[in-house]
Amino acid sequence: AGQDDVEAGFRRATETLAAQGYDHSELPNPTICTPNPGTTIVSGMFRRYRRDGSVLAELGQTYIYG
Repeated sequence: AGQDDVEAGFRRATETLAAQGYDHSELPNPTICTPNPGTTIVSGMFRRYRRDGSVLAELGQTYIYG
């Protein structure tokens, strides 16, 4: 996928979340692993919240930084 495709996908995702009343996300108890000096892995259950404070979704997520 090219940059235009990535930007269009991100735009669709943010529009969908906005229509659902999305306000913010939290990753309350992340697991952080640094297997080497140039790589960090962050994983855990994150929650998306609506503007009224109710939970919109709870999802597992893993981020790899390197």
